[in-house]
Amino acid sequence: INDIADCVKELETALTGNLCTTWSKWSGQWKTVPFVGHLYQPLLFVGKKQWIKISPVALDRHEARFVDDLAQWCRAQEDAEVYLLRNQSVIGLGFFQAANFFPDFLLWIQQGDIQHLVFVDPKGLGRIDASDPKIQFATRDIPKLQQIVDQQTTNLNLSAFIISNTEYSKLSWHRGGGEIMSQLEMEQLHVLFQDAGTENYIRLMMRLIQNPK
Repeated sequence: INDIADCVKELETALTGNLCTTWSKWSGQWKTVPFVGHLYQPLLFVGKKQWIKISPVALDRHEARFVDDLAQWCRAQEDAEVYLLRNQSVIGLGFFQAANFFPDFLLWIQQGDIQHLVFVDPKGLGRIDASDPKIQFATRDIPKLQQIVDQQTTNLNLSAFIISNTEYSKLSWHRGGGEIMSQLEMEQLHVLFQDAGTENYIRLMMRLIQNPK
């Protein structure tokens, strides 16, 4: 307990004057995940088997990588106006039509007069398939929600993505006729693969957000 208390005090000191500072402890088992556009600071990663509870929930390593990769993309964009919010499960923003799906992140992108609101969920896909409501959400439910939004404003576009930390080669999703889905077909469902690297999956996500057709 004393070690944890000392760690929290060290973090508090490190954040003084710069809430987006880079800080780590215990060989990276605790660390900040800086993102200037996040709507509260700091975002924290806490490794497995750590005897501490953080609210809102700490990032796992795949979520932390997504935030790092997004921050790297943003640094290369001179005119990017990007904001991010870590969603809270159960009490955050959820969608009953997708089996009470609470996406991990809400992402806002300002593009001229147009705002893009994007629901992003990094996750492993080893135990689900293409019929899962969370997978279908982007192409089945989002268009219906967009129709409702369009009745109020034409300046807000919705989209959603699953960021898979499971490699494509380890999945065997089937389409009609029992054939295996290609990676391109899965990307058309807005399932993107984190192992493709920042330059691929983040850039592809941004292209699909800003040019959905």
